[in-house]
Amino acid sequence: MFAKLVALILSLGLIATVLLTVRHQRIRAVNEMAQISRRVAEHDRTLWKLRVEIASRVTPDRVYAMASRLGHLVPLAQPKWPTSQDRPDLVAAGPPPFDDSRPLLTTAPDSAIQPVSMPGQEPRP
Repeated sequence: MFAKLVALILSLGLIATVLLTVRHQRIRAVNEMAQISRRVAEHDRTLWKLRVEIASRVTPDRVYAMASRLGHLVPLAQPKWPTSQDRPDLVAAGPPPFDDSRPLLTTAPDSAIQPVSMPGQEPRP
């Protein structure tokens, strides 16, 4: 009887120790996440300060001056759409007039809608 009581007390002590260890690890993990979150917020503030400083120093006039010092610049990739140099008639003509006689949303007739079925499933009528 005495041995069972000692075993019970030792097992309860062991369970309590494991429980406290797990709780301590969880609290420590939450603390580390809070510290990381604070560091991320601090880095974000620093990043925004640097962005403001860059934006205040880089004006369109300064960019133009730096680009003009480099000489003639050529784009790395050709655009896939016509530019004003390629098609000056597009710039002169302007956008096409808006035709409000056409509906903005159109619907397909019911015959154009095809039912979709999953593999192994009968198609719906």
